[in-house]
Amino acid sequence: MGERHILLVEPDPAFASLLTIILQEEGGHKVTTVPSPAEAAQLLSESRFDLVITEAFDQRDPFDFDPAFLSPLRAAGGDVPIILFSTYVQDSALRSGHFGLADAVPKPFDIDDLLRKVNRSLRPAPNIS
Repeated sequence: MGERHILLVEPDPAFASLLTIILQEEGGHKVTTVPSPAEAAQLLSESRFDLVITEAFDQRDPFDFDPAFLSPLRAAGGDVPIILFSTYVQDSALRSGHFGLADAVPKPFDIDDLLRKVNRSLRPAPNIS
């Protein structure tokens, strides 16, 4: 499939480093990491990414997922697929297609499941002739 560019939106530096290692070494992808949706939206408006993986931001109620934080990412990224990475993905409450997500990965996570969902969700590579 070749190297694809993933934007990782994760406020925890240690977790961001772990995910970056997995996505680069196991998945063969280029990863850019930012800690906030605002910074992600800025990058999405300036650069091309094949996928966004984001933590669930601004959640005030663990029983009522609020997708509002996704709006700036969608506005800046257009058709770039988004995977949600969160503890809110429990009991199949969130999954592919919900809230326009390409997919969702629960915490704690399985590396093989993460890589499978990433590869399935990646935007098709541009046709370079």
